[in-house]
Amino acid sequence: MKLFKLSTYSALVIIVSFSVAFRSLILIHFQAQKEAMEQQLFPICYAAALDESLNGSQQEELAATVESFEGVANAGVDRPIPSWTGPKEHEEDWIQLWKTHMPAILYATTEFLPRPREQAPLLADKISRATGVAQLHWDQNRLERFSAAMDQWQKERTFFSILSIFFIAAALGGLLASYPRHLRREYIVRTGVSGAGVHVKPERIWLRLILWHLFASAVLFSLFFSLAFWMHPFPSPDQTNIYFLRSLLEGACLAGALSMAICLLGWWMRTSDADSSAAVHPPLGV
Repeated sequence: MKLFKLSTYSALVIIVSFSVAFRSLILIHFQAQKEAMEQQLFPICYAAALDESLNGSQQEELAATVESFEGVANAGVDRPIPSWTGPKEHEEDWIQLWKTHMPAILYATTEFLPRPREQAPLLADKISRATGVAQLHWDQNRLERFSAAMDQWQKERTFFSILSIFFIAAALGGLLASYPRHLRREYIVRTGVSGAGVHVKPERIWLRLILWHLFASAVLFSLFFSLAFWMHPFPSPDQTNIYFLRSLLEGACLAGALSMAICLLGWWMRTSDADSSAAVHPPLGV
């Protein structure tokens, strides 16, 4: 029975480290997924039809003003004139005709916006209010599709985060329930270690237990996490350098802290009188 409890306890230590590694990988997976969606959204494009009354220098001045707006990567004025496919001598008339009836278009593209769902509409409103802008069109439909995808992403991330937390909590509960009696303070003080009896210093043993729990959990987490991390199909290889060391350090600290907390609580758990008496006065034949 003692061997069974010890085996169960060891298995739960492994499960806790694995659960923390799994949770870290879940967070990394969803962060990488979010960045992949943001890369597909950017840059956001704006196209503004300008007033016909603006001359060339005024148009260029307006483009410079828009380019100075926060979040705008570049801006410029152009006329989207279709290519002439007829006789060469009429090409100049074709270009002049389009310049006469086609208003100049100011094009602007954004840099990365940390909060695109809030910042992109504000930037559109700011451009549309600029003097000389007659009408504005921008990637509003793309942003709406991105917002819907982000809402679904948030729901999935929340679900799996809560699921992993409940899984870790269940493993911690099982770990505490199966905490070996020979690792409890009361048991060690009564029975001693290797016949030391009451002369043993329990705090020194407790310190060694804490360090052992910390070391074992951190090593197990590092093994599980490293293996799962390098097997994960990240959208971009560059992301591995961004996430690995930070997540490894955070996860190892979390796994070690949880095991140390179990060791702290288990150390002060009461030991039944029957267990203690059996240890001090073992039955005949043992």
